[in-house]
Amino acid sequence: MFRLISRVSPVLILTVAGISATPTDADSPDRAARIEDQLLAPCCYAESVRVHRSELAAQMRIEIRRAVGAGLSDQKILDAYVARYGLRILREPVGARRAWLYAVVLTALAGGFLTMVLAIRKSRKRSQAEPATAPDVSTRPEEILW
Repeated sequence: MFRLISRVSPVLILTVAGISATPTDADSPDRAARIEDQLLAPCCYAESVRVHRSELAAQMRIEIRRAVGAGLSDQKILDAYVARYGLRILREPVGARRAWLYAVVLTALAGGFLTMVLAIRKSRKRSQAEPATAPDVSTRPEEILW
């Protein structure tokens, strides 16, 4: 009986310790990095706040880490930046804009694929309709200029 308890108790202790640890403490840098990746740097709207090298982006990274540390939800942090800079601050559009973005991209890809298929079919029909002609070999050797 003592052997069973001595084998089970470390596993039980580690399990309880793992459950009681607050996940927000452990993944706060990860949460902050995810939020930084979702926002564009407002100075040029070209790169995410996480990788952009500007003073404004650095200030935003500090603000995001403070907000995460204060326990604000991801959505509240994003909403605060949308309220300050507008929807353009988000790397991926939300709502109907997101649907339109994907619809336009998929329509362009489908149109390009269809155009390619039609061009290949037309090219194949043309090559089958016009058989290749052999060069004229009826010329006499004296006609050939050496």
